[in-house]
Amino acid sequence: MQRRSFIKKAGVATAGAFAAPYILPSGKLFAATGSRIANHVVLCIFAGGVRNFETIQKAEGNLMPFTLTGNENINPQIADGMDMLPIYSGKTLQQCGTLFKEFRYKQGPTGHFSAHAAILTGQYNLDDINLKQRPSYPTLFEYYRKHQSSSFLNDLNAWWISNTLGPYPTLSFSNHDGYGEYFGANFIQPHAGMNNTIPCDTNTMLFAGQIIKEHKPELTVVNMLDADVCHANFTAYCNNIRRADYALWNLWQTIQSTPGMADDTILIALPDHGRNEEPNTIIDKNGKYAIDHTGDEISRQIFCLIAGPEDKVVQNQEISSVAGESIDIVPTIAKILGFQNDISSGMLPGRYLEQAFVSFS
Repeated sequence: MQRRSFIKKAGVATAGAFAAPYILPSGKLFAATGSRIANHVVLCIFAGGVRNFETIQKAEGNLMPFTLTGNENINPQIADGMDMLPIYSGKTLQQCGTLFKEFRYKQGPTGHFSAHAAILTGQYNLDDINLKQRPSYPTLFEYYRKHQSSSFLNDLNAWWISNTLGPYPTLSFSNHDGYGEYFGANFIQPHAGMNNTIPCDTNTMLFAGQIIKEHKPELTVVNMLDADVCHANFTAYCNNIRRADYALWNLWQTIQSTPGMADDTILIALPDHGRNEEPNTIIDKNGKYAIDHTGDEISRQIFCLIAGPEDKVVQNQEISSVAGESIDIVPTIAKILGFQNDISSGMLPGRYLEQAFVSFS
């Protein structure tokens, strides 16, 4: 299927519109030299600034029942008016892989774009990023497309799907010499559902699922930002964590029901950053204080979930110590897809998260 006809079809399927500001050009072929752990990776930058208090630590009850094991009831103070989502008693995503409970966005401004850039380039930026300027270091997409010959045999193998347009298309490729636009990803932005009946995060994940079913890409990256309403409404923030949890699980079900993706896909999910320990002064209808993200230590605490087939990913494992950070995602995906040895020394200061994987050389 041609890309434009696919996008039109997918837009109808998700009851939303889209933006496609970047179409892949062709580029030079580079054959990877490393062996692969799996042939597909789906990376989800989860929810948009969520604290471990409300997610991993379940301070308001289990707001992520599809992802996290445990049936704690939601705090009645915030439960009223929240979405009625399906009751789930099956295998959680946590049981399908390894949960790093104490991950870190260790350096740089605790803003969404800066934190996204750290995840997608494997480099921290210690200064405020110019939102109109592309990253100085190559992105995950560029590393993958430059060092994987198969990525040029099918230019639908790399997708960057974001529910907020703004500066996010600039993360498709960098200004770095030797990389750049020839090695970027397809970028699309599904808008909110028709008449705003479908939340942005849900619609974005539905669109990602359609891409997975149609094209079985080797590298898919999708983000969700709806939880950032916590600046003014704590209860809505908790509700949007629940929506994001369900959307992530639904995407995993799509992967498992798609021939060619099932049993050959690693799912990685982590927030971009956390939120402050102390609230601001805004109180919602349930008497709960809102919370910003202005750079305290708690706003750097995040989690990371790595799920996949049991012959590739260690199942139902919790790692409670501080054992990883945002800049570890790119080297980990490079290892999974077999191009880690082709990246020049010193380009990626992070490390491969080997604790999550069944022993591989």
